[in-house]
Amino acid sequence: MKISKKAILGGIILLLAVIVGSTVWWRAGSFLEFTSSAVTFKYPKSYVKQATAKAATNRAQVLISLREDDPVSSIELAQEKGAIIGANVTKTDFLTFLEGSAERGFPTVYKGYKKVKLERLEISGRSASVVSFSYTGAEKTPVYVNFFIMPLGNDAYYLRVLSVDQAKLSSDTRAIQKTLHLL
Repeated sequence: MKISKKAILGGIILLLAVIVGSTVWWRAGSFLEFTSSAVTFKYPKSYVKQATAKAATNRAQVLISLREDDPVSSIELAQEKGAIIGANVTKTDFLTFLEGSAERGFPTVYKGYKKVKLERLEISGRSASVVSFSYTGAEKTPVYVNFFIMPLGNDAYYLRVLSVDQAKLSSDTRAIQKTLHLL
């Protein structure tokens, strides 16, 4: 029995179509989407939504808090309304002002804070930055963080992705960053 080249080629194309289709379906099904009036992103569906409390005065309000227990990881998006006031008073670029405030505050909030890098990037055509750092968590466990700073209008949005596993942090950050949009 002789099989023609057309039949073999057709079989290969069909197999590739099934593989690509399955991969797209699997990837689309493994993420959930968060949307607010200003920010939208997709996150791995292994994360569980947590209750959020009303922020104290002069604090950023948490819009969504997500957690995964194995390995311990979390994603949190917060909004600081009117954050531009400090930049206007000091006559500083808004993003530069937010970066400076974050870098001054992190060592007091995160025990054993160690900055890895500060990187400027664009999200939806707007300037933003990500601060990568580690700190010492409970039981002296190292915790790794990517902290996005996103000025938008008069407000600032902060997206914190953290994990005790560096590979998970990197993977989750990449997946989220690809779908992160400022509206």
